Amino acid sequence: MAAERSAWEKAHAAYLEVHLHRMRLLIQRRIGWLRSHHWHTDPTDRDPDARADRLAAIEAPAEPNLDRTGDEAVRLSKAIAAHESRLAEYEVELAELGAADGVTALCNAAGLDGPLEREAVIAVLCAELDPAIGDLFGYLHDDPHRRYATPGLVAALHQRGISDAWPLLDPTSPTIRFRIFRPEATGSGTPLRLDRRVVSYLRGQNHVDESLTGLVSVLPDIPTPARFDRETDRLAVWLADPDRAAGPVTINLVGPDAETRRAFAARLIRAVALHPLRLHLDRLVGRPERLDLIRLVEREAVLLPAGLYLDAIGGPGDDPGTVAAARELVEDLGGLVVIGSTQRWDGNRTVVVHPVPTLEPADRLELWQASLGGPVDGLDGLVEQFAMGPESIRRAAAEAEAIRQIRAGGSLTAGALTADDVWLACRRFVGRELGELATRLEPSAGWDDIVLPAEQYALLREVAAQVRNRAQVYERWGFGARLARGRGISALFTGPSGTGKTMAAEIIAADLQLDLYRIDLASVVSKYIGETEKNLRRVFDAAEQGGAILFFDEADALFGKRTEVKDSHDRHANVEINYLLQRMEQYAGLAILATNRKSDLDPAFLRRIRFLVAFPFPNTDDRRRIWEKVFPADIPRETLDYEALAKLDVAGGNIKNIAVNAAFLAADAAQRVRMVHLMQAARPEYRKMDKLPRRGEFGDYYELATS
Repeated sequence: MAAERSAWEKAHAAYLEVHLHRMRLLIQRRIGWLRSHHWHTDPTDRDPDARADRLAAIEAPAEPNLDRTGDEAVRLSKAIAAHESRLAEYEVELAELGAADGVTALCNAAGLDGPLEREAVIAVLCAELDPAIGDLFGYLHDDPHRRYATPGLVAALHQRGISDAWPLLDPTSPTIRFRIFRPEATGSGTPLRLDRRVVSYLRGQNHVDESLTGLVSVLPDIPTPARFDRETDRLAVWLADPDRAAGPVTINLVGPDAETRRAFAARLIRAVALHPLRLHLDRLVGRPERLDLIRLVEREAVLLPAGLYLDAIGGPGDDPGTVAAARELVEDLGGLVVIGSTQRWDGNRTVVVHPVPTLEPADRLELWQASLGGPVDGLDGLVEQFAMGPESIRRAAAEAEAIRQIRAGGSLTAGALTADDVWLACRRFVGRELGELATRLEPSAGWDDIVLPAEQYALLREVAAQVRNRAQVYERWGFGARLARGRGISALFTGPSGTGKTMAAEIIAADLQLDLYRIDLASVVSKYIGETEKNLRRVFDAAEQGGAILFFDEADALFGKRTEVKDSHDRHANVEINYLLQRMEQYAGLAILATNRKSDLDPAFLRRIRFLVAFPFPNTDDRRRIWEKVFPADIPRETLDYEALAKLDVAGGNIKNIAVNAAFLAADAAQRVRMVHLMQAARPEYRKMDKLPRRGEFGDYYELATS
């Protein structure tokens, strides 16, 4: 392949050299005609009167053969014809080496079939390749500062009338629409200029225009499941059918997952021998040069050639400006345009709608094996837990391999990749998306640390067991085929503050080796219409891919009862709740909600909860068990009166605060933890709860708590 490319480049360089020789011959012929017909004085003469007389005497050629008279003109014309014959031979040779020459490729791609369009491109290219050509153009213009080709000059070099050059600057012509020439003016004396992208293309270098960096990107070649490949192959056959009606084509890929849509689109576009380019519409909205950028994108689609992909437009919460820009762009673009959206795309162009289903665990397992280079034991539970898309799977697989190498002491070959390596790589993904909207909680407790009645304790164990065994029940036992939705697991923790709701969530996360994220409601709920849904969508999408456990604290603030619609604000609040209920039902992971006020929750929401765990205020026996567990094993302490401590009417969270503060008091006094430190620490904790220590509650330690 490298040898073939080298041979092509060598032949193409020779081809361009012939163009330069031919251009010099065309210029010589034109100079000869000017000298014999009109330049009776030195063309560099600066005498304005003489120059005016000379210009006034020049007549436009009456016929193409006007400047072919004379022996020198005949000789030059024959030499030009010989060079054109050599150029035709090179064009055949280059095509046989694997690709058309740059000039022919550009003319074919952009549809440059006007009488002078090809010759205008060649003239400007020659001036770019050889500065001496530019000097000669200035000589022909009788102005050394005008070192460029113009429509009029191109017509004169090829013995054509000025009217043949007018289409070069027509706004509807491909030379302007595709920005082959920069649109600067409309007269026959307008400079014709090529930017670097077109010059590079003409020289045989075809890369994405660097001026579009950030606006477009190449969709990576990512594996897709076999059942998706069959669908893309059928669409590709239809697109390539010569009997299909010609014209611009729009394919609308409709599906809930953006990554899956992108992977499907990339494979489809490549299947019809095009480069898949993704256009980032959000970076186009509001820019004053938007029209020119759109034309550059369209030029890129022509030159590469490429199919354009526009992602995630037209769905709920999408920016109206982005949607409007998308509609304008789709209506205007030629070629293949693929639109990814959550809902059907409507427009004036004919749109072929194709559904893109959500990846099933079996699909993800297939993608993992392809990305990891083969089967890895223990991935069944992983594909059920981490609902990752094709691109994330590929990136996580690369990270898992890095984790294996580091674990093996930096070796590239030692040790086999394990499911634990892959599991850890998957967990690291979620934090990148949830960082702005959630706080990661680091579990610090296990099953032995929590004190709850047997019924509640058993419910928590069952929550963890269902998450752990989803692959067994849904996939291997076939329940997944019967559940089109609602495969996620949700739990509602209710009870007074400090009764262990957060600790229980941490324990479940630690047991399942999953990350736990507490949702920051202040950053999620927005007063702006559509923003709350957009934030919630980001939360759920990121959590599903990363397999995270979502912990909505004070959930009544977000999942409250729907209100009677009295104005637009009430209507929008209900839309947010409806959207939230829908996502809760669709969520494939574990969502835990905690509230102190169960009665404030929407009944429709409660019906969608699989587990309801009530955390009671601890009784005396439970409080004693909490006190006995609250101190670390290594902390120095005297014999404590747990019977007396159990009589303090406080919840587990308060007990932990009292114990920690007492430890600091003891450390400051260089003593062991004693009852006096606990009583001193209890006083400010009671003050926080707006309570006063009572003698009946503190007993013999009342004086210590109040002194």
